[in-house]
Amino acid sequence: MKKKVALLLVLVMVLAMTVSCGGLYGKGAIIPMYLASVQSNMDPAATMYDKDTIQYISLLYEGLVTIAKDGSVNKGMAKKWYTQKEEDEFCVYFELQKTRWNDKTPVVADDFVYAWQRILAPESNIPAAALLYDIKNAKKIKSGELTVADLGVTAVEDSLLRIVLEKEIELSLLLENLASPALGPLRDDIVEASPLWSSSSSAIATNGAFSLKRLTYKGDEKEEVKERNPDRVITEIWLERNSYYHGDVDESNLDKYVIPHRLITDYSLSAKDAMAKFESGELFYIGSFTKETYTAHQKELVTQPLLSTGTLYFDCSNTLFADAAVRTALGNALDRQAIADLVGMGAKAATGFVSDGVFDDKLSSKSSFRTVGGTF
Repeated sequence: MKKKVALLLVLVMVLAMTVSCGGLYGKGAIIPMYLASVQSNMDPAATMYDKDTIQYISLLYEGLVTIAKDGSVNKGMAKKWYTQKEEDEFCVYFELQKTRWNDKTPVVADDFVYAWQRILAPESNIPAAALLYDIKNAKKIKSGELTVADLGVTAVEDSLLRIVLEKEIELSLLLENLASPALGPLRDDIVEASPLWSSSSSAIATNGAFSLKRLTYKGDEKEEVKERNPDRVITEIWLERNSYYHGDVDESNLDKYVIPHRLITDYSLSAKDAMAKFESGELFYIGSFTKETYTAHQKELVTQPLLSTGTLYFDCSNTLFADAAVRTALGNALDRQAIADLVGMGAKAATGFVSDGVFDDKLSSKSSFRTVGGTF
């Protein structure tokens, strides 16, 4: 099998690999890999800007909708959605799939209500709140003018979620926001039970294709999380198939949608050792690697661009930077191409705050925002 190094993991790739890769035993394939850099917080709301966390969260949780490889919106937890005008309100309804969390508890509309209220709570510092601002009262809740109970999201019944928007907008814009892994469902009985719920495989519940089976810390024979300590060293993460993903307790449906039984990332390996194991066929996927690895294997790479822009902030309380002319001069003096070359791995010099690859749905596929907007 020709080995490939990839920047981003997609579930389709994992499913394809199970045919010929990984150790096998009664329950299915066991796939050793290096999924992403070490992660200890599996809270979906924490994924907004962290590409490595997203790789885990997108396997552990699933929101109402997902984004396909071609950029189109696919069904996720929602099997159907439709809009409806009710007096002076513009509403969107989502009918949920019949599915369960990995502990067999049904996924219900209230799980989304709770997760989004948690994100919008004034005391929370979660950037994903901005993705919900099209929903009625969301901004006022975040600013503290209203309470989370005033949010325009309600569970009409267990399988039906109703969203009231501030005003009528194109449905595609709302769906693209809701596809963010940060807006996945959460259960209040899990989150409220312990402040460490997202750092312990024994406390967490997931509704995605995989569950968090093991999160091992250096020096621990078994997982025992007493406090969240970023200095503790994680040596191994196991993800295990969620048998109830898009299924139910009917035995005929179990394990229907997810073929691999377990994905194992061993963080005790150095980057050099991990690459050596990949070359020898002992590791079947590497999702995070160094600039040197990228250069050495550039011809074998399967890559996907990330829509992100690096920014430089000025401390305007500093007398020098308080002068707008100085900030402009420094900005103009930056050699952006030199910075991109230092970053390497396909990075491009930024020509504006919005990155390449962003398209307006009213424009043709050849007319990106950058093409129309030019450089500035």
